[in-house]
Amino acid sequence: MTCSLPTRSSWWQAIWAGSASGPGSDTGPAPQEENMKAHLQFTCIALALALSAAACSKTDQQQAATGAGQAQKAPAKRTGEEIFIERCRDCHKVRETGGVVGPDLSDVGAKRDREFLDQVIRQPSKVYPGTVMPPYDTLPADQIRLLVDYLSGLK
Repeated sequence: MTCSLPTRSSWWQAIWAGSASGPGSDTGPAPQEENMKAHLQFTCIALALALSAAACSKTDQQQAATGAGQAQKAPAKRTGEEIFIERCRDCHKVRETGGVVGPDLSDVGAKRDREFLDQVIRQPSKVYPGTVMPPYDTLPADQIRLLVDYLSGLK
């Protein structure tokens, strides 16, 4: 990882790129436009420098120098609700939050057993021929189990 902060001249060029009233132009900007541009320039520079500094934190620089942090960390344990939010909520609603393409699952745990839920997640077209729901059979088994746990608890 290489961290380097841009020079002032590169920021200046980036801000004025494509501007007819930038450095070297024959006509200067109107006073109001000049004030707005100056404010925008200051805001852009401050934001860009803050982002650059955050990206080049001391920890990042140390890791880059020592090669530490190269090994992948084990993924954090996720909950069934987090998996639902990531994978299902765009189409399905739970307690007034979510999409409307698929059915509302707010009380699915009271209506369906775990085996049914597992099958619908893995192979929805076998349970509901012609459904637009994609199969999630490529999800790891532990994630499907967590998702079924979450859905089973919705009563």
